[in-house]
Order: sequence, then C-alpha cells, then structure tokens
Amino acid sequence: MRYLTIIALLAAIPAIAACEEKDAEKGGGGGAVSTKLKDALTLADSFANQLIKGVQQSRTTLIQGVYGATRMARTGKITNTGTLTLVAGGQWIYQPAPADKLVIKAGPLVQEFVVLGAQGNMNAADAETWIGSNHTLKYRHKMKDVFDVEVSDTSRNGRFAFTLKGTAYYNKKPFQADLKAEGSYFFQRDLAGYDNKAEYKLQGTLTGKDAKVLVDEEHKFRLLAAQSPSRRPGVTRTTGGGSRVVSYSDDIIRNKLTLGSDQYVWKARFVTDFINGKVPPTQPTAWRCGGTITRNGKKWGQYKMDATGRRVHGKVVGNVRMFVLVTPEGKTILRHFS
Repeated sequence: MRYLTIIALLAAIPAIAACEEKDAEKGGGGGAVSTKLKDALTLADSFANQLIKGVQQSRTTLIQGVYGATRMARTGKITNTGTLTLVAGGQWIYQPAPADKLVIKAGPLVQEFVVLGAQGNMNAADAETWIGSNHTLKYRHKMKDVFDVEVSDTSRNGRFAFTLKGTAYYNKKPFQADLKAEGSYFFQRDLAGYDNKAEYKLQGTLTGKDAKVLVDEEHKFRLLAAQSPSRRPGVTRTTGGGSRVVSYSDDIIRNKLTLGSDQYVWKARFVTDFINGKVPPTQPTAWRCGGTITRNGKKWGQYKMDATGRRVHGKVVGNVRMFVLVTPEGKTILRHFS
C-alpha cells in the first residue's frame, strides 16, 4: 500500500490556495480579479478532473486494504472491515474494529471505505491484478473535510465508466459533486518497462452555495517508460541505446460556470508533452495552451503561456511555466508548473 499523491493534493488545496493568495498580495503575478471570482474560476478550470482522478486512485487503496486485511485477519474469508494503520518501519497492523467499514490510516491521511458491492477476478494474486481485470465495484469513500462520496466503477475489456456522487470540499467550501468519467485505458508492464494511457470524457456538475459548474471535458494522457531497443508494439527505438520516457497530457475544457448573475463559458485546451524530459522535435514547447472564456456571451478572458519568474512561497523563482488567464482586470494564474 502507498500514499495517494492526488488524494494528498486534494487535502492540501486550502493551504495551496492560501499561499498563492499571499503571493498575489506581494506582487507575485496574481491577477486583479476578486478572490471570490478567482476561486470560482480555478474550481471550474480544473477541480473536477483533480477530484475524479484522486477518487479513482482510491480503488487501489481500497483493494490493497482488503487484500491486506484479509491476509492479516486470518479468518479464511474476505475481510473488508476493520482498521489498517501504517506504523514505523513501513509496516501495517490490523485491528478488527470497526465492524461496518474499513479505516486506513497512513500518517495524517485517514480514509474510510464502505464496500457496497464487488465482482471481479477472485483468483487475482494482488490488488493491481484485480483492478486490471474486468470488474464492477461500488463503495463509499470518506476523508474528513476533503470529500464524502459514493463511487461506482465498471471496467470491461479496456473500457471504463467511473461515477461519483456526494460532497467534495474546495477551499473549505462544500460542493455537491455528480461526475462521470467514461472512456478507454491501457496498461502494460514487462521487463522493458511500462506503458499507461487513457482517453476519457468527463461530464457532470459541481454545485455550491455561490457557484455552479457544468462540467464538459475531454482528457488524454500517456506515461511510458521503456528501455531501448524495445520489441513492444508502438514504442519507437531510440538510437544509441538508453531509455525512452514519454509524458503527455491533453485537456480540452468546455465548462460553464454560473456565479451570481454571471455565466462564464470555457473553450480551452492545455497540452504538456515530453520525450526523455525534452521538448519533442516537432513541437515549439513542451507546454502549450490556448482558448478563451466568455462572460455573459461576450469575449472576456484569453489563456496564454507565461514563463516569467514569479513569487512562490515568498521567493522569486524564474522559468516557472504558467497557464494564465488574461482579462480586462489583469492576469490570473490558474495553472503553473515548476
């Protein structure tokens, strides 16, 4: 079992937002839009995909937890309740209580799972094999002040459908989330390395007290790491031996944000593209973005790339890549990469 980096990121969003707000006040490149509007723009720009990916990763934590609890409980039956705690030395200990849910404690992260139904490869030797096989899984997943959602996950022959419904928190504010990701995936691991890629559509709603987001997105990603030369289909040999690492993502955003009496509509695309840590020879840069946001049907904001220095945690850092939204009120940083 391991920490979930996206889960940790979701839990840390309030602190991240607070740091960026302080940086903006110190002249670190923040926009002149109000804090309320910036929070809503960031929510609509990327939170739905962060949430769906973070919760989707929880499948691994849950199934690993069930395998671990079953092994340590030694009852001869599948065990999906009790408490697993990570202790010094990286070891896990199991306790049978509570009897109605599985609690997993790893450092400051405490996650609660209630299994509502599961069908899959009962002969799978480990969690990764079970998740990689055809399956259906329904469960409730709760992290205090992060989310409390009911999840349905179906995987069949390289296609998947993943839905979540419940409460998610953004900047300590609750939102009712109703999201569905549907698409294709591929994962292969061998002695040469691994290849992980997916394409999916993400649709649904995020509804809060002051803001509502109608989500309509498309996402592609690939992460490949292979030694060369490679005999794997689709992997190009690199000259002179060595290894080949491909990291690629492509996000298309068509979301609609309603904030008070104003409606903001996205038509934007964000791409990151690396081969062996370098810009592909056919592309001008590894980070690319473009598109607009309209406000009440009129042109209002435009996405642009910005690679100038900015203030991060009180220090000016150069060569930080940022996807910024340029509006009549000024620049607003919505995504950045160091």
